[in-house]
Amino acid sequence: ANVSIVLEKRTGVIAVPNAALRYKPPVTPPAGGAIPTSTGRGEGGGGGGGGHGRGKPEGAVSKKRVHLLENGAPKAIEVEVGLTDGVVTEVLSGIDEGTQVITSQYTPGASTGPAPSLNPYSGGPPRR
Repeated sequence: ANVSIVLEKRTGVIAVPNAALRYKPPVTPPAGGAIPTSTGRGEGGGGGGGGHGRGKPEGAVSKKRVHLLENGAPKAIEVEVGLTDGVVTEVLSGIDEGTQVITSQYTPGASTGPAPSLNPYSGGPPRR
């Protein structure tokens, strides 16, 4: 059984998906590659419940980077973040409401996932 204990909750804040905080641009941006973005909209910063934000004192602020799309290339912006629920993180400063941040990147022709498993125990077609 999983239990979540909400220690603090804030509403009406600017929040970004955690994928935006993890995104690292490639060394060379692909030509014509589509870059999905997400808009920071006051979606709620969640409550730091469930042990998220471990190792930080209550109310601690840390600096992270998000990337914006500027002239077709990712541009790093430093932001101060607050509470997280493990899915979205509150942004205290650095971007405004409605700012689009990069969460991932799609490169046409690139592999879309890991190669199929060659594990003999992974199942496969039914035997006759």
